[in-house]
Amino acid sequence: SCIILVDALCEAEYHRPDVGDTITSFLLKHLPNFPPWLKLVATVRTQLQEITRRLPGTRLSLDQSDNVQRDILDYITRRLSDNPGIQANVWKDGASTQHKFNQYLTNLAKGSFLFAKLTLDLLERGHLVAKSSGYKVLPVSLAQIFLLHFNLRFPTVRSFEKINHILSVCLAALYPLTLLEIYYSVNAILVDDFLAWEEFLQRFRLLSGFLVKRL
Repeated sequence: SCIILVDALCEAEYHRPDVGDTITSFLLKHLPNFPPWLKLVATVRTQLQEITRRLPGTRLSLDQSDNVQRDILDYITRRLSDNPGIQANVWKDGASTQHKFNQYLTNLAKGSFLFAKLTLDLLERGHLVAKSSGYKVLPVSLAQIFLLHFNLRFPTVRSFEKINHILSVCLAALYPLTLLEIYYSVNAILVDDFLAWEEFLQRFRLLSGFLVKRL
């Protein structure tokens, strides 16, 4: 058997093409022609699961799954136990405080491994110090985490303006752009100025970790 994993079908709906299929409508059209040995596993957010209503197959909900919570708890526990940097920024009183923090972050993550990972990354780098009993310093959503990352990387309006147009182009694109396509698109925005290639590359490097370069 061959298994194809399609993660976050719903996110493709945010970039529906003017003509042609979305990923969901493409699958709906071609699934009857799939050979028996070809299996499909797809994920979708609960609040947008309506888009999969017409797709055949077995449905499983992970929202209330104890297995997901246990997996995230195991992940958090392992990272804390193996990383002195995180330990130094989380607790002082040993195992009892560690257990309390592990449970708190697990509940805060609400099933999102990305949220747990990025929060622990911030603690590891010393950008967050969560030693108070209420852990109020911790972000409560991915939006807050990304905002914190951006504030750390671009602390002033002037520093953000250097990469503003690059981000605008990448977020507006319906598909991943090559570096050259981003460069031409940015210069199309800059009506009164021209951004040299070398300067563009320097600005693009400022987004290292936020954007992945397409070869």
